[in-house]
Amino acid sequence: MKSKCISIAHGIFALVLLVISHPATAQEKISFSNERGGPIKQKFKTNEHIYARVEVPGTIKDFFGTDNSDGRNQYPKDYLILDVIVTDDQDNELGGIYKNYLKPSASELNGKLMNFDIYPEPSKASTVIASIVPFTSGIAVPFYSVFDQSSFYGRAPAYKEGSNYKVKVSLSRWKLDPSNSYWMGTYSSCSGEFTMEYHASDLQKIMKDGKDAKEMVVTNSKRKETEDRGLPKEWNLKSAKIGSGESEEELKKIFLSQEPNQTQIIKVIAVPAEGGWVVYTDEKSVYRKILFRWFNQTLVFFYKRDGKYYCARGGVRQDYTGDSYGKSYLKWEEKFEVASKFMEQAIKSNAN
Repeated sequence: MKSKCISIAHGIFALVLLVISHPATAQEKISFSNERGGPIKQKFKTNEHIYARVEVPGTIKDFFGTDNSDGRNQYPKDYLILDVIVTDDQDNELGGIYKNYLKPSASELNGKLMNFDIYPEPSKASTVIASIVPFTSGIAVPFYSVFDQSSFYGRAPAYKEGSNYKVKVSLSRWKLDPSNSYWMGTYSSCSGEFTMEYHASDLQKIMKDGKDAKEMVVTNSKRKETEDRGLPKEWNLKSAKIGSGESEEELKKIFLSQEPNQTQIIKVIAVPAEGGWVVYTDEKSVYRKILFRWFNQTLVFFYKRDGKYYCARGGVRQDYTGDSYGKSYLKWEEKFEVASKFMEQAIKSNAN
């Protein structure tokens, strides 16, 4: 195995390799195994699960420069770029994945090693990979490059039964020109490879494992996203006076009328108002037709449904009917799930 520090996380085997701009040393390496932290191997068959570990001097964050801004707000700082390439014994490229993104956890960024999936057992899949960033629960899925799929630029590679193929992996961190987002090289990178022995009889299981692993990572990433968000700060605020004219009980009735059955309100917080009614008009119309008005006060509802906790932030809105404003309703700026462990502890603390 070459060890410029590459990680592979893709396909039949999700591969992730680190690519570094300064010369690799004996301290920088990626190793592969049949289980996380297991004995190191360099050769695998297509029926084996594969995991990888990258180790660097210092921390992952410092090694790859993930604290350095790349000048593009839509890209988070803490991502690594993943490339996975499959070649034959003549180094002819058969296919792969290019310029996708791997999301290290906070603990991984601050540590000197990072584990990631190559071809994981579905129930143990955890590496978060995305084709674009920022990482959202709808995008964060592992990459699987399955041998019999024509996913390599529209052509199915001619893999031969029992033959060995090199799987080259790289992880890198780009430098970008803040003014125009053009690529300017890398902060750091690593690369490495292992050998894969191909057997067509394994393809059906590989494809199923890829689908199941993807679903597992989506589920886990949603849970992690929820837990990372923590308990919304409004929970601990004292509710202010509601300025739009409705009582809290009236707002609760409006809220429940807009939500599915079995919704249970836990708490309502009115953030101090930042003014009164704000009128919105149609700027395209000659007479700037009035559309609606919004009371400039954030309302936060904590609620439970189907065994899960949620938070909704928004406010009171009234549509204009031609000569007056209609009934108040709640318009949301955002709704999101709150991790049960935070909500249940908060509810328990309130009860005490």
